[in-house]
Amino acid sequence: MNIRKRLTKEYPDHELLFLSETEYDVAIIGVCEQFGSVLKIAYNGDKVLKILMKYSKMTFEDAYEYFNFNMVGAYMGENTPVYIWTNP
Repeated sequence: MNIRKRLTKEYPDHELLFLSETEYDVAIIGVCEQFGSVLKIAYNGDKVLKILMKYSKMTFEDAYEYFNFNMVGAYMGENTPVYIWTNP
């Protein structure tokens, strides 16, 4: 069972929002929980950048700019995914 199906099955009462491209599924860490907020999918930001560089053939600088503007900067409602840096 892939991670999208597993998390959706584990949290049936929550509307989880995933990045549209399944290539990013390997960057999913799990879910983020905060008091007063909905559950959100948590992605490893370092892995997302590596995926952008690999599939889009971007330099690190281009991938970082794209990531910050189009992913971190994208608000898709209260279920917007979060990004965690494990190797700052």
